[in-house]
Amino acid sequence: MIVDQGLPHKFWAEAVYTSAYLQNRLPSKAVEDDITPIEKWSDQKPTVDHLKIFGSLCFVHVPKEKRSKLDEKARRGIFIGYSSQTKGYRVLILENEMVEISRDVAFEEGKQSDWKRQREVQKVFTLPLNVLQDRDVEENQHQNNHSPVLTQPVDQHHDEEEDAQTSSTPPKKYKSMTEIM
Repeated sequence: MIVDQGLPHKFWAEAVYTSAYLQNRLPSKAVEDDITPIEKWSDQKPTVDHLKIFGSLCFVHVPKEKRSKLDEKARRGIFIGYSSQTKGYRVLILENEMVEISRDVAFEEGKQSDWKRQREVQKVFTLPLNVLQDRDVEENQHQNNHSPVLTQPVDQHHDEEEDAQTSSTPPKKYKSMTEIM
């Protein structure tokens, strides 16, 4: 389950718990009459309507009481199992890596989260500025010594001279607060 969804190995306990949950709801030869262990224990056939794909992308609804007007109505997460205490799903919220139990979950079972890519993106954004500058200096030295090809960043579309002119010139006209009111 972990390998199929491309999740890190730290979710092995969640995968084991979810597989045990599913095994108890599948027919077994170990139980007579070819019924499920849950059915043998409770004399009721288990429902399978709530079963979802482990590791699939999902969105947990945030109730109105827990958000302000401009906050997001849902948080993005990864489905990692079923709750044993309540009727709900265990979801790993991607923004803070906390497990949340909720019934109000919308699933996108056809999609899976690109866990490796998200890790790489977070690593890029958490580097201190001085480390980035040191790395750029080392790359420039290495590039000047070994490669005659010059590279230019794609994001820079404006001239440095234009920046110098706009930052050194004062605004054209000021208005006081009394004039505005």
